[in-house]
Amino acid sequence: MLTLNADKSILLMIDIQEKLIPAIHNAEEIISNVGHLLEAVNLLNIPSLLTEQNPDGLGSTVSKLAVKNSGEVFKKMTFDACREPDFLGALKGKSEIVVVGCEAHVCVLQTVLSLLETDRKIFV
Repeated sequence: MLTLNADKSILLMIDIQEKLIPAIHNAEEIISNVGHLLEAVNLLNIPSLLTEQNPDGLGSTVSKLAVKNSGEVFKKMTFDACREPDFLGALKGKSEIVVVGCEAHVCVLQTVLSLLETDRKIFV
């Protein structure tokens, strides 16, 4: 079945960072949409977590989104978040992962491919 179960779900936001977002087409619309998604998961008590690629160089997560995040922030130097220590453990046994993010051709793709190998359902 392709529907989500709130008890099994988590929202993963990948690299929506201050220095990356200006280069993203329709950036304000994306920030707004992800903000609405964060508000929805918070209302439904669905956890969220986020990643930041090389935050010293690319900045932190866009502040409008960071304040709504209910979970951990993973600072990473690899494209694939699953390669970071403790990342998979932070998913706390969640089997359905909703993924949003920037740099879909690199960081989102690499992370999703690795998550698929863990037998989870992934919704991008």
